[in-house]
Amino acid sequence: MSEQPSLFEPRRHGHLRLAAATEPGPRQPRAAGYGGSTTYTDRGAHGRALATQVSQITASHQRRSSSLGFDPELILVLETNSPLDPADVERAGLVPLEIRSDRALVAFAADPELTEFVSRNEMYQEGTRGLTEQGNERRAHYEYLFDKIDAVRSIDESDLIGAPLAELISQTTDLAVSHRLEIHCWCPENATEARRRNEEVASAIEAAAGQVLHKSVRPAAGWSAICCDLPLNKIGAVLATDRISWINLMPNPVIDAPQLVNATLETLPPIVGPPADAPIVAVIDSGIRSAHPMLAPAVVGVEYIGASIGDGGDESGHGTLVASLALFGSMEAPLAAREPLVAAGRLLSVRVLDRDDRFADDVSWPDTVVEAMELAAEAGARVINLSVGDPRTPYLPARPTAVAALVDTFIREHPNIVVITCVGNLSVQEHAVERLTTNAYVEDLLRQQSSGILDPGTAALALTVGGLGGTMHQGVNVRPSAEKVLVGGPGLPSPFTRVGPGPMGAIKPEVAASAGTVLVDSLQNHAVADRSVQIVGAGGSQPDKLLASSYGTSFAAPLVSHAALRVAARYPTINGNSIRALVMVGTERVEGFLEPDSASNRAEQRRLVGYGHVSAERSESSDDHRVVLLSEAALAVDEVHFYRVPVPSSFRESGGTRSLTVALAFDPPVRVTRLDYLANKMSFQVFHGPTVAEVRAEYVKADEDQELEDDVDATPERLRGARLDLQPADTARSRGTNQLGHYLRSIRVSDDKPDEYIVAVRNLNRWDTPGASQAYSLAIALERDEQHGDLYAELRAELEPIVIEVEPEIEI
Repeated sequence: MSEQPSLFEPRRHGHLRLAAATEPGPRQPRAAGYGGSTTYTDRGAHGRALATQVSQITASHQRRSSSLGFDPELILVLETNSPLDPADVERAGLVPLEIRSDRALVAFAADPELTEFVSRNEMYQEGTRGLTEQGNERRAHYEYLFDKIDAVRSIDESDLIGAPLAELISQTTDLAVSHRLEIHCWCPENATEARRRNEEVASAIEAAAGQVLHKSVRPAAGWSAICCDLPLNKIGAVLATDRISWINLMPNPVIDAPQLVNATLETLPPIVGPPADAPIVAVIDSGIRSAHPMLAPAVVGVEYIGASIGDGGDESGHGTLVASLALFGSMEAPLAAREPLVAAGRLLSVRVLDRDDRFADDVSWPDTVVEAMELAAEAGARVINLSVGDPRTPYLPARPTAVAALVDTFIREHPNIVVITCVGNLSVQEHAVERLTTNAYVEDLLRQQSSGILDPGTAALALTVGGLGGTMHQGVNVRPSAEKVLVGGPGLPSPFTRVGPGPMGAIKPEVAASAGTVLVDSLQNHAVADRSVQIVGAGGSQPDKLLASSYGTSFAAPLVSHAALRVAARYPTINGNSIRALVMVGTERVEGFLEPDSASNRAEQRRLVGYGHVSAERSESSDDHRVVLLSEAALAVDEVHFYRVPVPSSFRESGGTRSLTVALAFDPPVRVTRLDYLANKMSFQVFHGPTVAEVRAEYVKADEDQELEDDVDATPERLRGARLDLQPADTARSRGTNQLGHYLRSIRVSDDKPDEYIVAVRNLNRWDTPGASQAYSLAIALERDEQHGDLYAELRAELEPIVIEVEPEIEI
């Protein structure tokens, strides 16, 4: 017999395709200008001070001798009061190497006399150049460069040595002992120059009685690294080559060994494997227990990277637990009810961690991760889960990282793949116990200097996942005793989660999922790891243990990978941008947990949970009262696309709520040495009132009048009254490549308003090739409370589905 869907539950439907975009003509380029106030009104005095600093630097450089067979290079740090445009630095005779922050730029001087820089500074010192015809003062020559530079200095060892290595050097008595180090070399955009520096550092290491284990140069991502064994007392000599941007001890990933729970084969529910053509999720981790009954039906490959890893097995259990969550999602409820566990896709495991959950220490770990991702791409993976991280360098805005650029470059080169990362874990020991019991730990997460996101979670083109506390469906259903206090809970951040923002102030993490929490033993006054508030999945560390539990954002990430996998399975022809957009548009907002409810506190909340809690069901399906529209398009830089979105008739009815949610995902080129990490920036705005022709005309006019300036979030003046107040504001969301805006309305749409919303998607070029085209995906969700009419049937009559589906009856 067959079972009909419940009359009390909305039916699940496939998403609909948004009608094709319309666009205006290309934006007219504007001449470069100079904005902002002047910092140094006495140009002569400021220029002379800079000249003195340059003179001292060049004289000191001339006295230096060659190091280990190489002439030292002249590396400068330009300390600034506002961000410098690397193009302006290049025109002054310097080669930008790295943006250390919005207050420092590192550059290389091929000319040790700094001839061009000195010449321009002398012209700057001449001061202002009289008045314009309008009576305005003409700025000094090259003021746009020198007014932003506070000081020029040489780079020194304190800029280059990581804190763990510096601590080791200060505490070690025998500095002749070799240690395994990770060395990053300056990596300019010129590939030949990047490789030269890498080779010269490698030669210097060998000349200093060190051993080079691995070299890697990826100029497109700004990545140049060497893994080596080197005596600590030789570090200074190798640094003296001035080819090195950073040096530190090799890292360990941040993961927790899972705690096991008891289960038998007889107590497991039925396991349903995926179809033969199901999409593949690649779990790059500690390997898997491939014969585990929960994983075996889905496994298509077990690989490993590095000879020292040995094989693809899982000795810690971490990778097995992660893989099970990616396949099945949250499992506590179906395990308890003995409902069938249906794999959302096929599974590829790529082991990169050894038996101690460490990366092989003879290769830089980012190179290992990139190699694993490339292997996954060759195997046809659509989703890649990275639940690993580097604990040494919590992210500090605003400088992007080379590790993030490696991941972003991979995503850019593989547009059909989605990469899911996590923010990393913060030790519960970082919290005071009394702050845990009162939930004041949430404020502490936002204030701690060491709580920034760990690489590779800073990748701009990946979806990064933050951790939420436990829910009633988590753990192994063991009630805490009266003496044990739950930390956090549903709707509150996990005490283990780390915080954003990401590079360039982008919203990171974008989404959040359950990461588990801890209990506080009120008698002993300390935090307790208890299975009742952890995440449950497949166990891999012991053959006789089928289930395991643990906590951390490592296990939040695969819950998002599961949602992405389900989207890829339902809509096999869509690209990676679309999967990201659908995962975001399916999120459910996390209610405010900071008081009072203000714009600043909502911005702080996004640093912890992004746009909201991931929902695989909402990402995968529309229903009777919530309809998702999707568009895949490409937009030339400095142009605008416009979309018509129908206003459902029930939006005009009284009572209840109505909402519109827009998600945008795109994959621009990236570069760590650029002032703007992203080659182009995109934004969207929604209008109600004017027609699409009227909106288009205002954008074209505003462009010609230079009203839009260089802000991708700027709105033409005459359209501001018709713009919907989507939250977060465009100024916040447009900083990243994964954007979401939400509009909620409790008042009905008046009858005199048009039957369509107009969505404008704008692309602003920063440093991309003129005329370049940028692919993007736009997902729009229209939602009405269930007491009103069927949205889906109304919109389905106007729009085509993404895929034609036959809804089968459910056989009992």
